[in-house]
Formats: sequence, C-alpha cells, structure tokens
Amino acid sequence: MTRKLPADDQVLLALARTETHAQIAARYGCTRQAVSNRLRNAGRTRDPNARAHQKFAARAMRLYALIIRYKSLYDGCTPPYRWLARQLDNASSSTITSYVRELERRGLITRRAGRQILVTGARWQPPAERENPDDPDL
Repeated sequence: MTRKLPADDQVLLALARTETHAQIAARYGCTRQAVSNRLRNAGRTRDPNARAHQKFAARAMRLYALIIRYKSLYDGCTPPYRWLARQLDNASSSTITSYVRELERRGLITRRAGRQILVTGARWQPPAERENPDDPDL
C-alpha cells in the first residue's frame, strides 16, 4: 500500500515550521527525496545552514546587549573584545569581530577607528544629567 505524496503547500507549511526533510517524510510516509522533489517543484529549497544562521544571529544579539550594558556601566566606553569574548563563553576575538560586523550590517552599531563601537541612536548622558545618577542605565 502506498501513501499519497503530500501536496506542495503541505510540504512548504512543514518547512516553515522548521521541520527537517526526514521529519516531513516520516509525517507523510514518503521518502526524503520525494520531499526534496516537492520543494524543488515549488521553487523552494532548504538552506542547509539555516540553523547555524539563527544561532549566529542570536549570539550577535546577545553581544549587542552586552555592548549596551558595558557602555552604560562604564560611561560610554567601548568594551574590550577580550571581555566580550569571555562573556560569550570564551569565544575568539575573530568570532567577536564577525558578530560586530553583523551588528554593523544590521545598522545597530557603527564602528570607528580602532575598535570603538557606537550604538546607533544612543546618546550618552553624564551622571550629573541623569534623573538617578546612581542608575547606570541610560
């Protein structure tokens, strides 16, 4: 007994739920090749690095939060790359550079000469101008 192959829209919906080709094939009782063919017919292919890109983006956003926190704690100074690397589970400085480039590409930060990082849209206030000078947040 053979099962009917899933329709293109069913495969696309499963793909949108980030199911793998093997999971989609198991759900509909067909082969992974049949799933791949359906996706190809629909003009869609799965990015084999999609999960890696999501993980990279999540870590880059974590770095963004660390940069903002450091700048607010240390009067707008840029955090050292080694400090950032330690905060991100001992990542290498080249990894930190990759994350910083991604944040710059997204328009969240601007890099200047050396390793100075400016947060887009932020304005540093001296402690005397803050409503609560003891609060390090901007």
